[in-house]
Amino acid sequence: MKKIANKSVLALLLALILLLQPQGMVSADQKNLQSEMPGGIISARMKYAVTSEEPERRASVRSNGSQENYDWDCYGSDYYFTKLSKQEQTLYLQMDAACKELLTQSVDAAKYTMGDGSVEYATKKIPIGNLSTDTIKKVRDLFYYSNPQYFFLNPALVYASGQTAYTALGVYPKFADASKRQAETQVVKQCLEEYKAGVQVSGSQAAMDQSIRDLICTKLKYHPAYKNADPIASDPDYTQTIYGALMSGQTICAGYTKLYVLLCNAFGIECVPAISKTHGWNYVRYGQTWYAVDLTWDDADDATKSYFRVSDSELKSADTSSGDHTVVPQWQALVPTATDSYHTKQDEQSLLTAPQIMIKDTPKGVKLTFDAPDGDIYYAIGTDVNLSERQAVGSVSLTSGGMYVVTAKAVREGCLDSKYTVAVVQIAEGDATISTIVNRSKNKIRLSYQVSQLCEGYEICYASDRKFTDAKTKKLTAKSAVIKGLKKNEICFVRVRGYKTDAYGNYYYTPYSVVKRIKVTK
Repeated sequence: MKKIANKSVLALLLALILLLQPQGMVSADQKNLQSEMPGGIISARMKYAVTSEEPERRASVRSNGSQENYDWDCYGSDYYFTKLSKQEQTLYLQMDAACKELLTQSVDAAKYTMGDGSVEYATKKIPIGNLSTDTIKKVRDLFYYSNPQYFFLNPALVYASGQTAYTALGVYPKFADASKRQAETQVVKQCLEEYKAGVQVSGSQAAMDQSIRDLICTKLKYHPAYKNADPIASDPDYTQTIYGALMSGQTICAGYTKLYVLLCNAFGIECVPAISKTHGWNYVRYGQTWYAVDLTWDDADDATKSYFRVSDSELKSADTSSGDHTVVPQWQALVPTATDSYHTKQDEQSLLTAPQIMIKDTPKGVKLTFDAPDGDIYYAIGTDVNLSERQAVGSVSLTSGGMYVVTAKAVREGCLDSKYTVAVVQIAEGDATISTIVNRSKNKIRLSYQVSQLCEGYEICYASDRKFTDAKTKKLTAKSAVIKGLKKNEICFVRVRGYKTDAYGNYYYTPYSVVKRIKVTK
């Protein structure tokens, strides 16, 4: 495809922009039909970029390590991610990386000039390869609703074709400046902590979910501007994000849907969003069973029935002719199915005990083992949350340097899944090598060593047998050492590794070097 180069092409693109502009939350006719039951989804606005201005990448003023990333990632759902093709997953992950940069680092949003001369703020450019615009929009929508922690995103989707084809996710102008966005991030984080403190975590998973539902419906009200008047496409109250819900206590279905996704997943309850052309709702999973949840309708002043933990057929029975709960075509093969409504007797199902994660230091890195009183254990490491494919059988070894967030839960048919157990495992970056090892004086061995990455110090381990059954260790900061007290004609096995310490003073290590063998001859 050629780059945008002349006025006729620009005119065509402007026409496309007008066609793709959102039609508000619901049309006037639809508003009359569903006046009793509010909606409020603004579909993605595809905007065509002519030029872009990427900000200078400044140094982060906050940590962007894996622990902080996990602190935010735990609010989202990767259920839909696991159902995408490899190409779609790559785009999804690039969207996540671009948003995470804005969430955790001191970086201004990028600035794009549209075909009509207007300006749109968005994430950095995300390459799209040969993916179609329909696919890009599908991945964006799945990502946008499954990751409510990115409160600064708006419904715009920047797009440019040609040799430098890319997309970018729109950012509300209020959050374009790094310092202002970071200040608001702290406010959002504090609000989320207050919400989480209000959730009753004792009892069954179902009871905890009920507590989340009650909390949201107590704190939120449907935005009157959308219930009593025509939609306002400019969205000055940030109704398409958790930000508006947290700041004002007023939102529409997008806010209800996203906040429910966020809180459920934060407490280990798998919850995903679903959208139609005009509305948003959720699915929540207990054990192996999914239930439909529409908190917007459940919280409506004039609601005559419950829409919490119901079947698909119950939910759709109350729909208007606009198909409020008819999933958009791009999602239909992906959303869960709710065949039954929740019955009180299921409260009698026991909540399994959460598993233990045992972490053992090994010469090559770290070994993980899992234990639970009953049930099968499923685990995930890092961003891999497809638990159904990772059953814990035996031990798991980690050998590459980095920080790993390990989650595990217990599962058994007929019982509610346990809560998640979370552990953070660190392996120091770098490869250790012993440069020299000699026996130059009586009963002593001298050696020098190094680690390919910067470390705080070194640990020397030596023994009289290759299995290191009688191993002795010593820590030091010098790159050479002397081992004393050996006996003549004794065989000595030596290995070295680097270490670092975390904020609490705990040591974590690189893998050990190759073992060196030397005979004490003096």
